[in-house]
Amino acid sequence: MGADGMPQTVLDGWNHFSWKDRIEPPRDTLYDFDHPNALDFDHDGNYIVSYRNMGEITKIDAKSGAIIWRLGGRNNQFTIRNDPFNGFSAQHSARILDNGNLLLYDNGTRHTPPETRVVEYRLDPDAKTADMVWQYRHAPPFYVPYTGSVQRLKSGNTVIGYSNRGIVTEVDQKGAVVWEGGIMVNPDRPGDFYRAIKIASLYRYERP
Repeated sequence: MGADGMPQTVLDGWNHFSWKDRIEPPRDTLYDFDHPNALDFDHDGNYIVSYRNMGEITKIDAKSGAIIWRLGGRNNQFTIRNDPFNGFSAQHSARILDNGNLLLYDNGTRHTPPETRVVEYRLDPDAKTADMVWQYRHAPPFYVPYTGSVQRLKSGNTVIGYSNRGIVTEVDQKGAVVWEGGIMVNPDRPGDFYRAIKIASLYRYERP
């Protein structure tokens, strides 16, 4: 019980996940078998969690801690359709959009060859289908092994942070580049950041 007398939810990964669920390279880490790197709320108030090292997006009941569904990875429950890569790998920045779709930054570690992109899925939890409805693949393609971010704006445009590459790109709904910028440490070395997030104001919250 919490200080307010209300029951507290304990979300213990060991109650639901196994060491064998870790599938993303590198697999030589001693303790970081799941590596949660993004948390969002679905429209029903339950959690959407990205586990990078398991290559999995998990929906978790916010009250009980029970798993509602698992997308991707060794324990995938969905049929992924219309996706040339048949899924995602080592992902970051998973977000539920206003229309209920799932948007994520797909690092693409296990793609052949490895390639980083942004992908949007329409989920049917009852039928257990995940239909790819949109993706953006940089031209020329490249691979970002760690970190990165994606953000859908009110305009429908999408901002993508290619962290290790030091590149930020905004594209429209058709995938046309609106603008792209590079961050450099010096003329020979790109900057390295975790996320690139567009904000509307420094003084109040306002959705960009």
